[in-house]
Amino acid sequence: MNSLKHFLRIRAPFIFKFARAAKHLPSRMKRVFTPYRLRTYAEPFHGDKQWQELVALFAKFPITSCVETGTYHADTTLYLAKVFPNIPVYTVELAGEYYRESVWRLRDSKNVTLIRDSSPRALERLAREHRFGGLPLVFLDAHWYDYWPILDELRELASLPKAIIMIDDFEVPGKEWFQYDVYYEGEKKLRNNLDFIRPALG
Repeated sequence: MNSLKHFLRIRAPFIFKFARAAKHLPSRMKRVFTPYRLRTYAEPFHGDKQWQELVALFAKFPITSCVETGTYHADTTLYLAKVFPNIPVYTVELAGEYYRESVWRLRDSKNVTLIRDSSPRALERLAREHRFGGLPLVFLDAHWYDYWPILDELRELASLPKAIIMIDDFEVPGKEWFQYDVYYEGEKKLRNNLDFIRPALG
């Protein structure tokens, strides 16, 4: 099955995208027609307790802002807003469907600013307007569609004097059981790991 997916991704990208969309269509349609208040939601950081414990540890640091790229359903944003109630939390979502849902979910989170834009452009603007402060905590989770923004995000963040950057779906050296994302540049397969991001960090 994986070899077929790889073949279609490289040789027939239109068929691959169509099949991927068709696979998720029933669940997407069901969700679209379910009112927000009746929808079920996940835990922050996709339910990963280690991520949550790590953020709780970072809460002991003098964090000046939180930034999340890829709001999706706002599960993680709500968690960050709760852990860091006294600092600004910025979350970025490009897809209209998820943006509108997040507007509803974040309506009572007074310290959250929801931005509808591409994540690199939003990070550039936040940096230009000096919104990060001295020690931002940044969670990069926008790698989902065909454009993988992680390198552009990191290039925007590389100019900051200090930042704590967490990257979702990242390869952990020596921990093969941790799943990580891959990205295809033509036939070249790129893994979401240190070698991949190193050029963007300067």
